[in-house]
Amino acid sequence: MKRTRLKHRLSACARAIALLLVLPTASHAGGFALNEYAARANAMGGAVIALADDASAVAYNPAGITQLKGTQTMVGFTMIVPKAEVTAGNQATTTTRTNYYVPPHAFLTHQFNDKVWLGVGMFSRFGVGTEYVQDWGGRGKIYKADLATYSMAPNLAVKLTDNLSFAFGVELMYSSADLRRMITNTNEMRMGVDGVGIGGQLAMHYKFNDQWSAGLTYHTSQQHTDSGKVRYSAENGANFRDSAMNISLTLPASY
Repeated sequence: MKRTRLKHRLSACARAIALLLVLPTASHAGGFALNEYAARANAMGGAVIALADDASAVAYNPAGITQLKGTQTMVGFTMIVPKAEVTAGNQATTTTRTNYYVPPHAFLTHQFNDKVWLGVGMFSRFGVGTEYVQDWGGRGKIYKADLATYSMAPNLAVKLTDNLSFAFGVELMYSSADLRRMITNTNEMRMGVDGVGIGGQLAMHYKFNDQWSAGLTYHTSQQHTDSGKVRYSAENGANFRDSAMNISLTLPASY
């Protein structure tokens, strides 16, 4: 009996390794994407797409909420403190200001019956923040750039079989941007916009046995046209006058 179990486990491991070996080897930077939706997932490096056994599965893999009994909730936040050093041309090296960003997350899951679950999540999928002193070498291009997004994503998950679950939902995303640069040594330009976009998501979760499972989550791209104003600390004729503005923002799909 023990030999049979060991043989099955070794066979499963061999299949998993073979699957990994045939996957594409190219990798891409996340850019301004955020994946910090839960403390445990952060500690695990985000390796929870298949291990979807708490309420944060609404963000990582909503199909996995079919593993959760009754009603479950989770609330928290992640603190991000970016730091960088930049050298612009012949200027001295500049260190970015120390800013603290705290993207929040909150999740609710509810089991209607043995086949259908509802999951609702609030979290941040994109964000970036960089700020330099106002007299740094690149101040004419930018000295502060903040992009923030907040998503609300209701999902419906269905258990198709004892092992296979599927989920789908919509994603309402609020986005805002705060961009600042120095036109002259005394005239500051500030651009502030915000808006709302809508997208969707699909997810799958398959449980091979008590030890092995697989998951896939897909978020559609979103096109945002955020509206706001451009302001100057010192208006000067037609060239530097406060006015309305729009910024088009394409947020990429992810899987």
